[in-house]
Amino acid sequence: MENYLKKDVHAAFDEIEVKKAEERRMKRERRLAEEATQRNKSVIEDVQEAGGSSSQPEVGGSLNQEDIEMIEAKNV
Repeated sequence: MENYLKKDVHAAFDEIEVKKAEERRMKRERRLAEEATQRNKSVIEDVQEAGGSSSQPEVGGSLNQEDIEMIEAKNV
């Protein structure tokens, strides 16, 4: 049969195994990418629910806000 097909049967099975391994790797990579995307979406949703902004976190207040001096009120 090998002479008829002019191909080594073992080489053909090896090629099939390589293709199967590549398909498994691609499926695994797609699954990992989808999981990472879901994790990132979850983090963004958590930050938004907390009232924060993931792009510009406020540290030390706004730069445009002037300092307010606290004074004691007097009854007149």
